[in-house]
Amino acid sequence: MEMISDNMNIVSLIIKLMEEVEDIVNLKGEEKKVKVLENLQILIGKDAYTNYYFIIINVIDLVVDISKGKKININNLKKFRLLSCCNIK
Repeated sequence: MEMISDNMNIVSLIIKLMEEVEDIVNLKGEEKKVKVLENLQILIGKDAYTNYYFIIINVIDLVVDISKGKKININNLKKFRLLSCCNIK
């Protein structure tokens, strides 16, 4: 297991936690998501977790969809302002 570094951004941290949880074979998808959310709250703190919850759950869903090969509609992402931090127009 690779260590989580102090300079990881939130998306990198979410992906790292998802990779680690993926190896737990006795958990189903939704249980893995809950595990990632629990671990993330511990790592970033309750206030940051609460402030970024909407982005966190959407990033997790986006990564899962991409890993399953689903087509991602960029217009839907912009509509929900998920990419507003990335200056995508």
